[in-house]
Amino acid sequence: MKQIAQLIILISLTFSQLLANPLQASADPPTFFSYVNQQWLEGNKKQVLQLAEVRLKSNPNDLASLLIELDYAVSFMEIKRIKDLLPVVRQLTLSTDTPNFSKEKKLLIADLDAYESLLPSITEQMAQDEARKGAIKGKPLSSEKFIVALEQDGLVPALTSSETSIFPTR
Repeated sequence: MKQIAQLIILISLTFSQLLANPLQASADPPTFFSYVNQQWLEGNKKQVLQLAEVRLKSNPNDLASLLIELDYAVSFMEIKRIKDLLPVVRQLTLSTDTPNFSKEKKLLIADLDAYESLLPSITEQMAQDEARKGAIKGKPLSSEKFIVALEQDGLVPALTSSETSIFPTR
């Protein structure tokens, strides 16, 4: 009987600690990509772009943020932005030699090459039609594997509370 009472006390103490500090009860905080991806899929694409822009102000060579900006530009067919980003992303991609990212580098270069070759054939009407599709919820970030690889290599800083405050609360 005494053991049952001790167990009940232990459970109630643990439960009260969880209620007092629910963040301790949760698993590890979300990774940068998992959080950004979730927000993107929910349709908060302007806020995802805003987060990338905030990070780029403090580090203009933040490849993960540049990839997000490129994803946004491609999703909404911002041709000038795409043209401006392609050489920067290419240069940083070629100069990044970390284990996980290096495995994905050829595919990213191929994607950049494809964007460059397709841009001249995009008409104004095509750009407008594609831009309307950009706001569709549930469309994944095309740079997922590249950002995840950068994150695995330790090149993507953790999210800060000021960064997560950019997004709407649930």
